[in-house]
Amino acid sequence: MKTIGQVLLWVGFLSGSLATVFYAPAEGVGYMKAMTPEKALEKDFELPDLQAVVIPEEGWHLIPWVWYGVSVAFCVIGIVVLKNAANPEQQVEQSSNLSLADLSVRLTQLTGNLEGLLESLDDLPPSQITARIDEQLADDFREFADGRNLITTEYGLDVFADVMTQFASGERSVNRAWSAAADGYVDEAEACLKRGRDLLQEAHRLLNDAAKD
Repeated sequence: MKTIGQVLLWVGFLSGSLATVFYAPAEGVGYMKAMTPEKALEKDFELPDLQAVVIPEEGWHLIPWVWYGVSVAFCVIGIVVLKNAANPEQQVEQSSNLSLADLSVRLTQLTGNLEGLLESLDDLPPSQITARIDEQLADDFREFADGRNLITTEYGLDVFADVMTQFASGERSVNRAWSAAADGYVDEAEACLKRGRDLLQEAHRLLNDAAKD
């Protein structure tokens, strides 16, 4: 999308620049106005036609405005495409309908589901561990990440950085637990799940503390 936006922007810019000079006399408007009948004959101009032409000093009449307007439209479209392509994450965040209370609920569900998974870990084969992670945790991770911009809006960048550092570390730890379980290393998966739970609990605490201030 960025490439398309850049192409549209440059096509519009170059086309608009060409439009402003395409019909301009090579010698300039002032030169044409000052041309004597003798010089006109030397350049093979028909004197009656030249005398009948009124050339405004500014030369605005020489600009093909439809051409120029289309060029400007290309530039505007290119800028819009570039702006939209530059912030795909922001668009996802803005489209989220979650509230700050919902974000807190997502963290509660994540830590609660992780606690339940850890309690039943000894009774689960590795394939069930990965399935539980996908079924019980994936949606909450995604929805919290989609709505994370709310934290910045409400509490500022410092709180956002603190909460998201813990959250992102917790999510990575859970992902490592999934990989370890998929490879059959249950002990490593358990250690990663515990670390992920602790990190997400800390993210939840930081978010709750910000709400109290």
